Amino acid sequence: MNNFDRKQSEYFQEISKLFFERNFGQATKSEIELLMFHIYMEQLGDRASTVTDYRIGLELGITAQRVRNLKVKEQLKFPRKIEWKNELLYLMDRARYDDPYIVVDMPDPNLLNEIRNYLEENGKYVIIQRNPRLLTMRVEFFLDLIIEIDDRGKDKIFKELKAKIRKDNKGEKIDLQPVKNSCKEIIRVVGDVTTVAANLTSIISPQNAIGCALLNVICKLNGA
Repeated sequence: MNNFDRKQSEYFQEISKLFFERNFGQATKSEIELLMFHIYMEQLGDRASTVTDYRIGLELGITAQRVRNLKVKEQLKFPRKIEWKNELLYLMDRARYDDPYIVVDMPDPNLLNEIRNYLEENGKYVIIQRNPRLLTMRVEFFLDLIIEIDDRGKDKIFKELKAKIRKDNKGEKIDLQPVKNSCKEIIRVVGDVTTVAANLTSIISPQNAIGCALLNVICKLNGA
């Protein structure tokens, strides 16, 4: 563990609150365990996102599932700001396109909950899997997510996307003008996920690293 000596006093203060404020013996076993788990995770530092629940469980003598449960409880008791866009970027090498879904292995349950909450607040949903580590959502929702987090602006991107598809498919006379600004609706009219994804690669901002990585996954698997 790192920085433990430097933070010993701070940790002792946290532990003492459970015993030395006219409440000796009143703290429950679960409260004490949660505080100690919080201290343990703090000491992992940057390694916390790379060490598996299984490895943590081996060191603490508990199951991987209990580790995940403690991570969720720790976030509720000791909340930290989760920069989910940055953290999701580092997981793009775990993403796979399993038509019609994008599936991403999410080792951190709190990151998964943060992304799920963002999607639900924006009228989208994820598929609940038996494997709790998987973020599974329809590809059109993920494409919408890429557009929504792009700094070029949603309306501008959809306008350019429609114009580019219309230009590339002159012979088919595809009219996207009345179509709602939604990848689901555009895919329904065009009939091809790859066409939409391939056109988006040249429209989204180069700074949209998540979008660039994910679109590359879709296009490669479809030979675009």
